[in-house]
Amino acid sequence: MSSSNQKSNIAGILTVVSILAVTALLILAFYDVFSGEMRTGKYMDPQVASTVVEGTVYDRDNRILAMEVPVYDVYINMEGIDNTKLDMLSQTLSFYTSYSQKQILNLCNKSETLKVYIDSYEDESYYSKMMDEITFYGLNNYIFTVKSSKRIYPAQFHMAQLLLEVEDTYSDILNPRPSYGEQITYGSDIQLTTDLDIQYFLDLAVQKVFSLQNPKMVVSFIMDMNTSEIMAISTYPFYDLNNSAFVDMTNYAFLNSFQCNGETYTPNVIKDVDTEEEYPYFNDSHEEVETIKNLYSSFTDESSSSMVLTLTGPNNSYVLFIGSVEPTQNEGKESLQEALAIVESGLIAQSKL
Repeated sequence: MSSSNQKSNIAGILTVVSILAVTALLILAFYDVFSGEMRTGKYMDPQVASTVVEGTVYDRDNRILAMEVPVYDVYINMEGIDNTKLDMLSQTLSFYTSYSQKQILNLCNKSETLKVYIDSYEDESYYSKMMDEITFYGLNNYIFTVKSSKRIYPAQFHMAQLLLEVEDTYSDILNPRPSYGEQITYGSDIQLTTDLDIQYFLDLAVQKVFSLQNPKMVVSFIMDMNTSEIMAISTYPFYDLNNSAFVDMTNYAFLNSFQCNGETYTPNVIKDVDTEEEYPYFNDSHEEVETIKNLYSSFTDESSSSMVLTLTGPNNSYVLFIGSVEPTQNEGKESLQEALAIVESGLIAQSKL
């Protein structure tokens, strides 16, 4: 009998607990509906990279042709600085800029704003050394720095037209969109099949042809006969990509492709350093040598203003093409022979032929 009473009591307790739980849920539901408030989860904006660092371009021997470097624009913060500290700061800065201490003080006195621009620094170690000295004297609160970046081209005018074309054509590889989940997105590095040493010889050669024939422009390339890889390619007149004021944006054709008999041929010049993907180039170099030889007749009516020939040695074999566009002086064969001598002697000196 007592066992039956205990079971009845337990059942009663469970019933009461259930009723209380349901009541609590109904009260919460009523509150959510009629309180005018909605409970939501916390939303966080996805992190998108604030900076994109463009990839570096190398030649076949990993020499840098184009790269992005940091730039530090340095300003004096005039807010709260007294004459004694300004004298100390201007004297320190004079050792790291082209301005004298007097010139820096004049800039500060004539400035209509509290931030006075002093100089830009691309050498990070040089900038760091300057900032260390300024901090040592307790003047770092009076320096304001804006960090940015710029593209530099260590080879200057060598391969200028090619690099301009490469960076435009492969901008999605070198300079991708900002990625999620990171502060900095880095573009892929790419490697050209070109050889900077051979490029130097070819550039000397086309300058010689230009000086003797006085054409509208001179175009040329050197191709490896065994692989069809472009070792050097040039268009003269040159320009320095480091000085945008003198960049010829017409960017004459004959950069990484050329036309012959209505068809466009594109030699291989690109490899993605990260994926090692190589973009297609000529499969049959001997067939393409014949195609290139057709340039001799299709490029100009004057055969003395262009040449195409093979350079064969114990180490390598190359195809050399040089052509003048609308030459005005009749120095064709002589200039081409001099150009050939420059290229051939350079290849032999570097043990590349």
